[in-house]
Amino acid sequence: MPKILLIAHKGITSEGDRGNTLVDFKKAAEAGVDMIEMDIRRTKDNVFIAHYEEDISNVFLKNVTFSNAQEIAEKRGYKIPRLEDIIRELPDMRFDFELKEEGYETELVEFLHAYLPDKTRYIISSFNDRSITLIKNKDPEIKAGHPGTDRTRAESFF
Repeated sequence: MPKILLIAHKGITSEGDRGNTLVDFKKAAEAGVDMIEMDIRRTKDNVFIAHYEEDISNVFLKNVTFSNAQEIAEKRGYKIPRLEDIIRELPDMRFDFELKEEGYETELVEFLHAYLPDKTRYIISSFNDRSITLIKNKDPEIKAGHPGTDRTRAESFF
């Protein structure tokens, strides 16, 4: 029987929390989860971030710099974490990086090669077939696939 993994979707949140913040991810790690799922996007200045929505207050993240996005988010009471900060702050955690948009698959793989070379520590998921194909073409060793298409997401990867 395969091991069942405890995966924190967007980290661990309390009522009213957003999820996908560094605080939520740290709570998940402290609770002892096996893996953290997060939604990955990229800002106009090519910074990878964790953020569920494609916009903040009707401003699309792909059209603004990280600094501008952070200013808008802080006015709404939260901070947007950069992917590199998440990886640095959680050095022993395993991740499910859910790619939310097309267009930067190659750059994400190159980023992960630099910041998280241990491919056993992550999977990349996407509902977009083309994104998965591009990721696997760039690096066939990366575990990548559709979220939730099998009985459990992690079982199909590990």
